[in-house]
Amino acid sequence: MDDCKNANTGMVSRRLFMTNNSVVDMIGHLHCDVFNQEKLLLNGVEVRERLVRSRDSFALMDPTDSYSSIRIDEANLIVRKDGPGRFPEILLHLAGYVQYVLNPLQ
Repeated sequence: MDDCKNANTGMVSRRLFMTNNSVVDMIGHLHCDVFNQEKLLLNGVEVRERLVRSRDSFALMDPTDSYSSIRIDEANLIVRKDGPGRFPEILLHLAGYVQYVLNPLQ
């Protein structure tokens, strides 16, 4: 899998696809504890997330010594908004204080 030579056919096809500095659209999930919980956030709760890039040498395999880089042109965060009407038990808990307990993923 980590072979940078021509034996890795998937890597060879991806390298040929990326030779002309082409733009690739990618989509995926953020794998963070706060996004992988079953509990919903209340309206008006401020959430700030900071995404930090890894170095290019971490994300790229290149058998030559040539410099390769990844450039992010645009990043979007897609958020799904849900109301408490779908969960009647939430309406009962809205009268009191809310505590969020986050259990880290293993």
